[in-house]
Amino acid sequence: MQAADDVHAVRVEDAEGDWYLTFDHPMEKAHSLGFAAVVGYDSLAVEKLYPEQGGEARLPHLPGGTLYTWCTEHGLMRHPAAHPRR
Repeated sequence: MQAADDVHAVRVEDAEGDWYLTFDHPMEKAHSLGFAAVVGYDSLAVEKLYPEQGGEARLPHLPGGTLYTWCTEHGLMRHPAAHPRR
């Protein structure tokens, strides 16, 4: 696992108490993000992402949660503490 770089950066916004994620990562069959996940103290949530879909996902806000994405070429990425913009 590695820290996310600029190519794998995710923007987080508040959407009715959830995290609305947007990203500019390629979403092609050969190179895409496979999932976005948030891991909290006692639970986790995962959203499967598909090649050729838009660069967005929505996950529940979990207190103390850490955001992860998985890139088909570069592996698992940990994102800095996600603080949604309001």
